[in-house]
Amino acid sequence: MTSKKLKILSTICYDGSVLNEKRVFHIADYLKREDLKKFIKELKVLQAKKNVIITLPSENYNKEFFETEFPNKNIVFKYDPGILVGVRIEYNDNVYDFNLKSILEKESSFIRNYYD
Repeated sequence: MTSKKLKILSTICYDGSVLNEKRVFHIADYLKREDLKKFIKELKVLQAKKNVIITLPSENYNKEFFETEFPNKNIVFKYDPGILVGVRIEYNDNVYDFNLKSILEKESSFIRNYYD
């Protein structure tokens, strides 16, 4: 089966932003092992495009802001007290790290490497 057909099948498995497991299992029953691996890979790529993982230092942040910035996406909020004043956003295989701790660590490593 061609990769184009597998992409179409993987998009059919979604109802909006929710994966329909019954459709996945129904389609998987008819695929060969090699095609099944490609199909699962396409599902994972689509899932990564539909999910946004936002890590915050506490629960006191305005979540509505993120919901308006990422419409029609499944937003997963995680909490990490190790993040100082900022946010970490994982979206489409990209990680955006906007927090004070990571900025200070990058600056200190730069200073250590170039000014010793």
